[in-house]
Amino acid sequence: MKPSNRMLGFFIFLFALSACAADDYRPTSLPDSALRTPPALTYAYRDWLQYESKHFLFHCDPKSPLAGRIRGHADMYDKIFEEISQVLGVQLNEKIRVYLYASHEAFSRESGESLYVGRVSRRLMEIHESPFVPPGHEMAHLLADHIGPVYPEYPLLTEGLAVYFEGSDRQKKLHGIAKDYLLRKELTSLEPLKDRFRDLKPAMTYPVAGSFVKYLIDTYGLEKFKELWVSGLELERAFSKVYGKSFRRVGQEWMEMLKNPSTVPSF
Repeated sequence: MKPSNRMLGFFIFLFALSACAADDYRPTSLPDSALRTPPALTYAYRDWLQYESKHFLFHCDPKSPLAGRIRGHADMYDKIFEEISQVLGVQLNEKIRVYLYASHEAFSRESGESLYVGRVSRRLMEIHESPFVPPGHEMAHLLADHIGPVYPEYPLLTEGLAVYFEGSDRQKKLHGIAKDYLLRKELTSLEPLKDRFRDLKPAMTYPVAGSFVKYLIDTYGLEKFKELWVSGLELERAFSKVYGKSFRRVGQEWMEMLKNPSTVPSF
């Protein structure tokens, strides 16, 4: 029996919908069906508050504690965006969509990410966040994608750079936090963070990575770090090429700096 045109069109729609749903993050969540996301995946955001700033298109859950002060929040985002963009030498040709959830539970429910408070889709130029997370973190992930054609595979670098820019209280104390893990012997080398970053506890890996990236930038300069970022090489080869030293040796130098009481007070 030959299928009708209507039935054939229905099956094509289902196929396209499933392909889009698996494409980037779950769920993909642009709120306007005229954009890049199928209408069936956008219903949850249609009633959210919307606000456009200089660099962002905000979508805020009306139940979010930020709903009554979105303008001030947007001004802060714009300021941090311009600071990070200037440092990295990055310019964007379109605005970033930011989705502000009512709570961490709501974010976890919609995104399926129970361990984290934010996520970014670099391809779709989206940031999804729980309330009151440091805005520079996910923003740095997205902007750093435009440093060059290659995005590093190592969370030690990618999360380290995001923590370096996040604008939180811990950002100001990264070396002190890392030093305490070192003194407690919970941190003995950077090898585990290079190879098993996601298997270790985030309370340790994130500030330690931030401390290491801060050391690289402060010691060798941002341009060298950007060269490392876009090298596309395995980490050992990349460090040898960019810094003229092995990854292990640079890690040892970073630890020696942490141990110096005149340089880094304990946290």
